[in-house]
Amino acid sequence: MTRKHLISLGLIALVALASTLSSVRNAFVWDDVFLEEEQMLLERIRWPGVFFLPKYWNEHHATPRAAYRPLREASMWLDVKLWGLEPTGHRVTMMVLHLANSAFIYFLGARLFMSHVVAVLAAVLFAAHPIHTESLAMVKNRGDLMGCLFLLIGFVLFVRAFREGAGRRGTWHALSVAAYAAAILSKSMAVTLPALLVVHAWLVQRVQRLGRLIIPIIPFLLVVVVFFGFKRATLNTGIWAKERTPLNLTERVGLPSGALLRYGFQLAFPVNLHHDQYIWPKFRDVAGQVSVLGGAAILAALGLVRLWRRSPPAAFACLWMLLTVLPVSNIIPLRARPVAEQRLYIPSVGWVLFLGWLICKTRSSSRAHVCPSRPPRALLALGLALVLPLVALSCQRYFVWRNSIILWSDAVVKSYDKARSHNNLGAEYSRAGHLSRAERSLRKCLRISSAYADAHANLGMIMRLRGQDEEALNLFRKAILNEPDNYLLYARIANSLSEMGHEEEALEGFRAALRLSPNVGQIHNRMGQIYLRTQRHQEAIAAFQKAVQLEPNSAYHFLGLGRAYQATGEFAQALAAHGTAIRLSPTYMEAHFSAGECFQALGNPSLAAESYKAVLQLDPNVWRAHANLGAIYEQRGEATLAAYHYDMAVHLNPALLQPALK
Repeated sequence: MTRKHLISLGLIALVALASTLSSVRNAFVWDDVFLEEEQMLLERIRWPGVFFLPKYWNEHHATPRAAYRPLREASMWLDVKLWGLEPTGHRVTMMVLHLANSAFIYFLGARLFMSHVVAVLAAVLFAAHPIHTESLAMVKNRGDLMGCLFLLIGFVLFVRAFREGAGRRGTWHALSVAAYAAAILSKSMAVTLPALLVVHAWLVQRVQRLGRLIIPIIPFLLVVVVFFGFKRATLNTGIWAKERTPLNLTERVGLPSGALLRYGFQLAFPVNLHHDQYIWPKFRDVAGQVSVLGGAAILAALGLVRLWRRSPPAAFACLWMLLTVLPVSNIIPLRARPVAEQRLYIPSVGWVLFLGWLICKTRSSSRAHVCPSRPPRALLALGLALVLPLVALSCQRYFVWRNSIILWSDAVVKSYDKARSHNNLGAEYSRAGHLSRAERSLRKCLRISSAYADAHANLGMIMRLRGQDEEALNLFRKAILNEPDNYLLYARIANSLSEMGHEEEALEGFRAALRLSPNVGQIHNRMGQIYLRTQRHQEAIAAFQKAVQLEPNSAYHFLGLGRAYQATGEFAQALAAHGTAIRLSPTYMEAHFSAGECFQALGNPSLAAESYKAVLQLDPNVWRAHANLGAIYEQRGEATLAAYHYDMAVHLNPALLQPALK
């Protein structure tokens, strides 16, 4: 590698670090907080090959077919193994991936435009662009970064294969196909690579023969067929895949076109970014859409043809943007979140390549489509003037992403009339214990949209925490009335009813959730817990058995089943269930404790003592384990050890002395 390349890569790394370094100390935000719930599952897995198997996704994901990204999951597993739940380590991984993408854009730009200047400009603009903050701020969005990286690798390798002699062409071509497979296993949005390769061969390399265009692409198409065929044949659609209200013609035309306009504006003018973006412009009828959007499409097509005549690589860069954004442009409606900044990570590659060329040509006197190889001072000044504000905007966005309350407060300020922002801010305030602020946000949400079911449910939770049970029940009923087909809503409300002591109403809520989605093991588990508390032991066993059947890798379900067997005196069956829970999760303290109780009941104090010792190794402050060990040692006549554990139990729970004092 030449000195010029090393200096360029150093500059790119410097800009990337300047843009992202402020994110390193940020906490887990929004969806990333669920990593805490998934940690036990990820730590239990010993080999990343598990993530490629349908069983893992069907058992542990709400929407297996849509969520299937095994390479992304394997990367998260590795980070959890290395860093646990320390956000800094995860964010370093994100920064390294972003830096790698920026470096590959440098090599892509140099090969595409035959210009070192364009390559550096494109890579630096990509490294600094604030549209990428959402992809980098949430560690679960690493699929965007990994998909982009493998897509870039596949593209560069394919172009190299075209330029190599017959001897080595097959090797580079095979590596390109492998990189493409890795890309779609990281993020299915990377599926567009074959289209990019065909367009590049036709526009830039001027390949005219149909056979030479199509035949090299066939292996890529086979990868697509195998990938989507495998998903369709082996993965469930998921519990959210249900019938939706059909869109009218205005919405079907308006959603994709509005999303494309929004995305184009965000790439060109990355200001006023926030986490609750909306589609604009909004038209009242199809005629308005056709006239405005059709005119825009014609102008864009004419501009693209003219650009192609002047610079085929620049035209290809524009088509890169269009082709990679189409899958997420709401042609298939993305109702939960029609537009999201993270979806622009891969399309932005085309934008920065085009912008790098445009800046170069603006400052160049050459009329050729190839830009100068050495940067004049004016060009350097212009690039610096553009990059520095982008770095500042990125740093400001990472400040917003420090925690979920700041994130949604920012969204509320920038989209004050959006109900979703107020609801999510209220939910975050509630989690943080700021109930008055949470109530204000949720009531504002309901003033904007009185039928917002989630806000009714969240407000009901607050009323429950305040002891206003009657008002909480009324709010829960309103939530269900406004969204009667949402199984998650039923389950949330049923959990709250159970905590309030309304066990029968809670059971009805869980049954309603199961009617909508019968294969959720967690709901069967919650019903089993209620049956246990209400002394309906056989029903509890049946509920836990169903949970285990649906999710056989859940230690939590086996613990519930074991406790249900304990309640009926079936200690051998209980011990088998607890043993399975311990095998699935060796650090599951509750399972070790329950196993100790079973050993005691079966007259095996030695194994019971081993179980309680395992509990105390995991947490030395479990007073019940000390008390039970004290009783075992007392039975053995080991007075010193018995006294020690009894003293520890009393120290940890002084209430144990009260009966003796009376």
